[in-house]
Amino acid sequence: IYPRIRQHLPAGTILEVEAGQGRWSERLREHCQLLILQDISERCIHMCKQRLGDEGLLYRVSNGRELNG
Repeated sequence: IYPRIRQHLPAGTILEVEAGQGRWSERLREHCQLLILQDISERCIHMCKQRLGDEGLLYRVSNGRELNG
């Protein structure tokens, strides 16, 4: 994914849709001031919070059809 987005980095804010368990989130957070993680699974969002903490991150549970927040 990095080769496809590197020309847009660094960025002030990055929205990661379908964040899953945060595998890419760890890498993305190095390139922005605010990383917003969104997923339809509350379990995945909970796992991301445990893995990544709160500093510079916002978490959203979505219904899969809308970008909330």
